[in-house]
Amino acid sequence: MKLGVQIIPVSDVDRAKEFYQRVGFRLDDAASLDGRRILEFTPPGSGTSVNFSLGLTTPAPGSAQGGLIVSDIEAHDEVVGRGIEVSDIWHGPPFPGED
Repeated sequence: MKLGVQIIPVSDVDRAKEFYQRVGFRLDDAASLDGRRILEFTPPGSGTSVNFSLGLTTPAPGSAQGGLIVSDIEAHDEVVGRGIEVSDIWHGPPFPGED
């Protein structure tokens, strides 16, 4: 069993598109459904795609949380090198609590 698609609500589809292309995700598909734009991206080497859209789901834009797991430190450095603000490297359970 594998997770195929994760839907993330966004307030600005174009801004999400620019950001995730800069991160290095591959744009797989762009479609319109009842006037809504839907973009599907896949992270490099991932079997799971991410859909970004405004109005596709009921959660508020910006409410989704996730973690990008990398196999080595070079992947972290590559994302930072693309000008993306990321958290410190974390070894432990997902979503560390506030100190």
